[in-house]
Amino acid sequence: MNHVFGPVPSRRLGNSLGVDLVPFKTCSFDCVYCQLGRTSHQTAERQSFVSPEAVVAEVRDTIARGVAIDYITFSGSGEPTLSLDIGPIMRAIQGFADIPVAVLTNSSLLGRDEVRLELAPADLVVPSFDAGTQQAFERMNRPLGMSVGDLASGIVAFTRGFGGQVWLEVMIVRGVNDTVAEAEAIVAALDGGRFHRVQLNTVVRAPADADAGPAGAARLAELAAVLEQLAPVDVIGAYEGGSETHDEWTQAARDDIMGALARRPCGVGELAASLGLRAAVVGKYVEALERDGRIERIVVGGAPQFRVPHAEG
Repeated sequence: MNHVFGPVPSRRLGNSLGVDLVPFKTCSFDCVYCQLGRTSHQTAERQSFVSPEAVVAEVRDTIARGVAIDYITFSGSGEPTLSLDIGPIMRAIQGFADIPVAVLTNSSLLGRDEVRLELAPADLVVPSFDAGTQQAFERMNRPLGMSVGDLASGIVAFTRGFGGQVWLEVMIVRGVNDTVAEAEAIVAALDGGRFHRVQLNTVVRAPADADAGPAGAARLAELAAVLEQLAPVDVIGAYEGGSETHDEWTQAARDDIMGALARRPCGVGELAASLGLRAAVVGKYVEALERDGRIERIVVGGAPQFRVPHAEG
């Protein structure tokens, strides 16, 4: 399996079967909060990175195993809309799978007509929009010469023509975009958009920048009250799903991660490379293991790493 991972527990989508169409950290943004670390290939050029037939076959084979899947989710270790194959692959999967399809996107390419057309078959699209001002946008997402106005207009245009569900994601980083004024700017920038829900999130997993910290519950509640002008707001918390949804592959992956961290501290990207796992999968497991107290986060050279408590590094 090269392009399909999971299903893994998602705080928003339950048991999510991930489809990853782009190389590791190939993205149009370089977000300070990204759990996968700094973007290594920042680009806005769409390309064909995978064999569509191979990806579709992997999805079909995984579904045939009979595992519980709530969503088939285009996400992974980069920006999925950079793939020229996302539309054909999505339609092919929907031809045999009676499972909702979701796309998680940083929204940077939604201003392009062809991207909006390719996402049309999806059941759910979760576009991100973290800041309503140019200054906060550049600090949060570190775009390639893009204006926050262009980002917002692309999102609004997409929502007006899309027939499925749209859950807007807003990620909050303490000290960067956690003010009421910034929330009000988000509402103003997205005026005219059609959203079913707002997913208000904050840093949970180890971010690309170690000083990108989470906002507190009281501040999130304050911001939620402002963002409710767009749609009902969900403040996203830890996933509460049970382990009975995990198969033996998932348990083996967790054991491999624990074994690697018992030997020495590692970051998410290094763990993924050494274990041959998708970084998006490793990030979710690391989050769960840290939450359970089985591993701890440390900062080495300004970058987050993880270790088993009291293990010698």
